[in-house]
Amino acid sequence: MKKKSIAVAITLIIILSFSTMAYAFAGFNKSVFDTAADVSIKRDDMTGDFIAETESLLGSAGLIINEDGTGGIQVYSAVGVTDSFNMDTLIIKSHSYDWVGWAFIDSVIFKIGNTRYRFDNARISRNFIKGSPSSLLEESIAITITSASLPMMTDLVKHRDEEIHVRLVGDGRDIDFILTDDMKNSIINLYNLYVAGGGTSKASMERIDKLCSDILVTVGQD
Repeated sequence: MKKKSIAVAITLIIILSFSTMAYAFAGFNKSVFDTAADVSIKRDDMTGDFIAETESLLGSAGLIINEDGTGGIQVYSAVGVTDSFNMDTLIIKSHSYDWVGWAFIDSVIFKIGNTRYRFDNARISRNFIKGSPSSLLEESIAITITSASLPMMTDLVKHRDEEIHVRLVGDGRDIDFILTDDMKNSIINLYNLYVAGGGTSKASMERIDKLCSDILVTVGQD
């Protein structure tokens, strides 16, 4: 199975799973993605569902191999638009060999400049990918951008030329890594397009805040 097709399928499940919640929404300008560089678009004209993802991050550019050889980390973002909502979601996936064991990730911390952003109660999924000689344990955490996390995106843009440290916090173990330049630039590019389309308007943020009211964002300073 191709990694890119797996990533797209998981994105659809994560983002479109919100569509069962009825909040009538209109007015997002999807055309901002039409001529954008490094953006993959999936449309369903019958349902109106729309997914925009960073093309390059669905491949090897979005993958960090752990230094100890126990697996890797994939990071990418996606914008989902339906008749009910629009949202920008940052997705982090950890792949570990089965002999390493589950990390049981339940939260994530971003260290940007002197500020720490911790996300709890985000959407978590776990999958066992059978392989030979070793199978993979995949753990995904999806962070939807809400009004509470907008300051983190502002900080990310401000500190894009600096190292951005990330920790996946798990009951089994923690996983630390640093965002690559490709990851930072692509995440920011898609976010800027989302803003240009009206995704961070007051009406949009109010709807997303209601949909994602269980996500807890904690901010700390050094």
